[in-house]
Amino acid sequence: MSGAPIIFKPRASFAHQGAVLYSLFMSEHDTYAWIEAAQRRGLSGAIRLTLTALAPLGVLGAQLLYIAQPMAAVFGAHRALGDIARALESPDGVQQLLDALEDTEQRN
Repeated sequence: MSGAPIIFKPRASFAHQGAVLYSLFMSEHDTYAWIEAAQRRGLSGAIRLTLTALAPLGVLGAQLLYIAQPMAAVFGAHRALGDIARALESPDGVQQLLDALEDTEQRN
């Protein structure tokens, strides 16, 4: 045997590759579908309050949401937490979500 180490290169799974491709081709409307679903359930006020409360936490709040994201998948909130976490990481991200919520309210 030679002394060279064996290096394994991990490969992305087919499902992961499909999810990446799907996310690349989603429209803006599809991105915030959870906002429309929450609005139909009458949760607009709760979402607005939550986004406003989380906004000052910024990147720290985003990291907490990323930690909670796998548990949220059980309740179907995986995408919502991911969107909110990404919004907290950018300076105007929360405002974009609030604007999407307002647009959804105006359409309905």
